[in-house]
Amino acid sequence: LGMIALVRGDYANARRLLTGAIDESENPAYNGEQIMALTLAALATELIGDSEGAAQLLRDAERKIQRGRLNGVDHADIYYSEAVILTMRDESDPALEKLQEAYNRGFREQWVLDIDGRLAPLHDRPEFQVLKNRISEDVQQARAEINAQPVAML
Repeated sequence: LGMIALVRGDYANARRLLTGAIDESENPAYNGEQIMALTLAALATELIGDSEGAAQLLRDAERKIQRGRLNGVDHADIYYSEAVILTMRDESDPALEKLQEAYNRGFREQWVLDIDGRLAPLHDRPEFQVLKNRISEDVQQARAEINAQPVAML
C-alpha cells in the first residue's frame, strides 16, 4: 500500500505505510524488503520536504546493509541497495560502481532499472545506459540459448 500511495503522490501516507511495514523484531542477517521500504520511505519523506527525516531513514537502511555485510552477505541485491542509497545521497559515481558490482554478481533485472524512481538521477548517465544495454543483451542471449535447447517429446 505504501508504494501505491507513493505513486499516487500521497507522500505522507506513503511514508507512514512504508515505515509501518518494517518489522524491527525480525533480525535477519539481511532483509532486502526492509531496505526497500526504508529507501522508499526516505524518497517519500524527501518529497514532503523533510530532508533530515529522509537522511535518517537512509542511515537506518545503511545500518541494516552494514549488518548484512558483517554477517557475510555479498550478493547482487546488497550492491543494488547500496547503489540506491548512494544515488539518493547524490553520489552518482559510487552508485554506478555499486550497480556494476551488482551486475558482476548476477543482477539482470532491467525492468527494475526502468521503473525504480530512486535511481532516476542516473538515467541520463552514459554508464547507466551502457549497463542497461549489457543487461538487455545478456537476457536476450540467455533466452536464445534456452529456446535453442531441444525439448523432449513425451
